[in-house]
Amino acid sequence: MRSPGRETRSSWSTYAISRLSLLVAVGIALYVVEGYLPRPVPWIRLGLSNVVTLVALVGFGFGEAFAVGFLRVLLGALISGSLFSPAFLFSLVGAGASVSLMGLTHLRWKRVFSPIGISIFGALGHNITQLTLAYLLFVRKFELLLMAPFVIFLSVIMGSVVGVAGVLLLDGMERAGLRHREHLASG
Repeated sequence: MRSPGRETRSSWSTYAISRLSLLVAVGIALYVVEGYLPRPVPWIRLGLSNVVTLVALVGFGFGEAFAVGFLRVLLGALISGSLFSPAFLFSLVGAGASVSLMGLTHLRWKRVFSPIGISIFGALGHNITQLTLAYLLFVRKFELLLMAPFVIFLSVIMGSVVGVAGVLLLDGMERAGLRHREHLASG
């Protein structure tokens, strides 16, 4: 069996689609499991499903991370029955901000920030964007913005947890022969 880095262009496309499907499926499974875990605050999720988005970004690039993030939110909303609800809007906007900020951080400063640092930026982007959206669309009271320090604190904690899990998963993939995108060119 040939390694993924040595596949022909047509079979690499099949491999990429299979990999994307697996990442999305794992992300949805984590999303569902996370729904049964206690939450630190009623409207704040831990963000464990963001591990797969981080792995997609660091391992395979921004395009795959964006697809994983979008499909994970869309399919998670379908499963939970929240499609086109305010919760879906918050998830979609938060995921878009998170993937964009992680992608920018990885593109510009991957030699400075490890996947853990990239994950913390993603968590900060996700949560600050959601807090801002809540303020702009639903709760136009300054007191809501006083939650920002608490949200930032939780973002750093959970971004670190997600980042460590992402590093462990990426290392496991490397040991299993599922090489990162940066290694594919070297064959």
